[in-house]
Amino acid sequence: MTPALHRPIPPLLLLLLAPFLAPFLAPAQTATPLSIPDELTKPSLEVCLNATDEAAAKKFFGEGLGLSERILPRVVPGANTRQMLLFPAGPSTIKVRLYDQPPAKLPTDLAARNGFRLLTVPVEKLDEVAARLRQLGFECGEVKETGGVRSTLARNADGTAFELIETKADAERVLEIGLVVPDLAKAREFFTNVHGAKELPEMTSRVLPGEKELRFTTGGTVFKCWAPAGEREPDTGKIPDVLGFRYITHNVRDLQRLHDVFSGRGVEIATPMTSHLGTASLFMARGPGGVLLEFISFGKTAAQKPAAMATPTPQPPAMAGGAAAEPMFKRLDRDGDGKISPQEVPNAERFKSIDSNTDGFISTAELGAALAKQSGGTAPAPKPSAPANPNAPESNLPKDRPFLGLRFATDYHAALQAAGSPLSKATEANALESHAGQLFCATSYMPPSQRIGDTQPMILVKKSASGPWEVDYQGPPEFNRIAILRSVKFTTDGSGQKLPQPVSVLVAGTGAWRSVQPKGVMVLSRDDSTGQWHTHTLSTDIWNPEKVNHSQETRMLFDHVDRVTGVHSVFAGSATGRLYRGVYDPTAPGLIKWDAKPELEGLVGNFLCAAEANGAAYFGVAYGPIASNERMTTERPVKDHGLFRRVDGAQARWEWVPVKEWEDPRQPGRSLRTSQLRGLTAAPAPDGKGEVLLVAWDTRDAVIERIAPLDGFKATVELNVRDFLAESWGRRVGVSSFAYNDMLPVTHPDDGEKAHLIGLWVVDPRGESDAIAKSSWYLARYPDGSYQHQRIWDEKNPLTDAQYGMRGCRSIRPSPFPEEAGRVFYFCGFDQTGAKGGGATGPTAWVYQGTLPSWPAKKVIP
Repeated sequence: MTPALHRPIPPLLLLLLAPFLAPFLAPAQTATPLSIPDELTKPSLEVCLNATDEAAAKKFFGEGLGLSERILPRVVPGANTRQMLLFPAGPSTIKVRLYDQPPAKLPTDLAARNGFRLLTVPVEKLDEVAARLRQLGFECGEVKETGGVRSTLARNADGTAFELIETKADAERVLEIGLVVPDLAKAREFFTNVHGAKELPEMTSRVLPGEKELRFTTGGTVFKCWAPAGEREPDTGKIPDVLGFRYITHNVRDLQRLHDVFSGRGVEIATPMTSHLGTASLFMARGPGGVLLEFISFGKTAAQKPAAMATPTPQPPAMAGGAAAEPMFKRLDRDGDGKISPQEVPNAERFKSIDSNTDGFISTAELGAALAKQSGGTAPAPKPSAPANPNAPESNLPKDRPFLGLRFATDYHAALQAAGSPLSKATEANALESHAGQLFCATSYMPPSQRIGDTQPMILVKKSASGPWEVDYQGPPEFNRIAILRSVKFTTDGSGQKLPQPVSVLVAGTGAWRSVQPKGVMVLSRDDSTGQWHTHTLSTDIWNPEKVNHSQETRMLFDHVDRVTGVHSVFAGSATGRLYRGVYDPTAPGLIKWDAKPELEGLVGNFLCAAEANGAAYFGVAYGPIASNERMTTERPVKDHGLFRRVDGAQARWEWVPVKEWEDPRQPGRSLRTSQLRGLTAAPAPDGKGEVLLVAWDTRDAVIERIAPLDGFKATVELNVRDFLAESWGRRVGVSSFAYNDMLPVTHPDDGEKAHLIGLWVVDPRGESDAIAKSSWYLARYPDGSYQHQRIWDEKNPLTDAQYGMRGCRSIRPSPFPEEAGRVFYFCGFDQTGAKGGGATGPTAWVYQGTLPSWPAKKVIP
């Protein structure tokens, strides 16, 4: 395994979005000394270089140096600029810009040019890293020891120089930036009096023997300056002019103040103050040797001046879209509840295009933006979101009930794995399941290339509490997703003959998800005696053109013992609208024999959940498309989705269960519920008589209902998740998916308190912008029908440098390991489907470990 540059590091890197968390300084009124370190919101600086080739860059930084490409490649402006790769290095980040037409090369001799000429990178096991670089074809010198420091000089494919120094695993990782300057005295003046850096003791350079080296520290980064004798090329060009190191990024609070102070002190402003992609403001200045210093501020900044040459832009007529929206909003909001629901906009595609924050409702602002865009102008820019408040309710959730005070730690994150390793190729962790004393995790992978052949999903396994995650199965290219896992403990064979001992078989559902799986509907099962997975093709019917189901994914697996025949069966529900049945057969490959004919077919939508209550088996079918792949809300019949119950027997059948509260009273026979039915779970009835079914309608309806099978299937809304969060947080937030697969029943080991834990994705209107917005969440439901919610967050690995954060929690399972029994739970997630419309690719899947604190040995709730 390629050694990583660093282990999870205390969050120096993790303050990227601290402008949202800190008060903003007032513009300077007097010539007070400037201290850039005090202005930094991210103590360690970032460095950027230009490179020729993406593959060579990933080989050098990933395979060679062992850096993980934790953040997705992103597009950067510029006609010739293709993209930027980001490699976290200790608490800093190395940014690599790639070009369609590569710039000219710099001279490789460090003393041949002024400016940013060298980057010093600490690594573990220096000899192994150096040998690996040479094996990969990169230039790398001999390892030498100078003053107790072991180091070597390496160059990437473009000849850009990196000094590698050996460090211990637990040492603080600090990048050192090497500058060649015309005058050391002027460099000292700049860094101490203008930059505000702290000067360190000078030393003799390791890479330029005999040369004096001045050293300065800014936050978590060291600047090293050399002035060798002789004439040198100046560094005065623009960023795309040459290959190699190009600029150094400072994330700061008060951008305007820095701009004004620099201008007042005669520092060259290389690029004027400007907006970057609507999310940040920045400018660039020239430092010693002509090095480009970038200063950037995200979110709200102090009042900023326009660029010197900018001219006012007249307001387009369409800016009146906001005013026009008011009367139209009132006309569309027929029920007068202050929001427009999908039922109030007949055209589903139009609704989707207006609902920009995807919270399932249209606001006045969203309607105004749509009207402005339609009329050819631009909607008024949204007001900047308020900085996150550490004292706000969402940051200080109550922990006065069981299952709310878990201590979370990162157990697995794809972005923290060695670059290029199989463990790094997971975008979603879809399901957890305990089996044979081990913990398994189903994943899916959406590669940045988005090519089907690059997907190859995995099933991971954790074999002990302290053991690492390993790849147990890697799927073929035709599907990009392992959607669900289920450990079935068979008690009979296919004829109903009771087995001497129950036999557990781990079953997995596959799917191409929104694309065609060439071989049809497939599931997997594991033979524990060999550790091998067997693929079962349940059907070669890969499409249902009349029903327009959109994939062959198997998202639902459950088992049930027939109350008439006694046969213990496993069921698989696919997105083709069909339900398949299998039985235990020790002679069959994978230990399961599946019926050739579906037990149920002809439905529309996806099977997403199942449960057994009062001895009967139920499943839920989500809302799906019915014609031309469009979701026609107003034409959706009640009977083609919803709740279904199995009638056991030799001629078993499934019957649709009418739920009165789900039928639109204004359109008899039409569905009132138009979102996805998820999380079907049995729970004790409130009156103590039998069991009820809990079900979640996510996204648009965002409610959890209690269905009473023994009371005519009466449906009662227990929780409106959106309203609950608004009341808890004191502001409106969106809700995407929750209760993805089920609702986990739990019992507290200290006092016997029972609850259900339910994964949740909260979509913050501010976007995925800070620690709160990048968190994942869960709900705790208590036996009295009350709810609380809590944050899933590892403060030691907050991932605030990641583009997306954690998104939805898909699955929760108790630890199967004896030393963690009853006290530790595992949570997993990430949802590739985009908040704010941005679909994610790359290494974003996560598994967190949550440990229960001690709790008073008495019941708090009667």
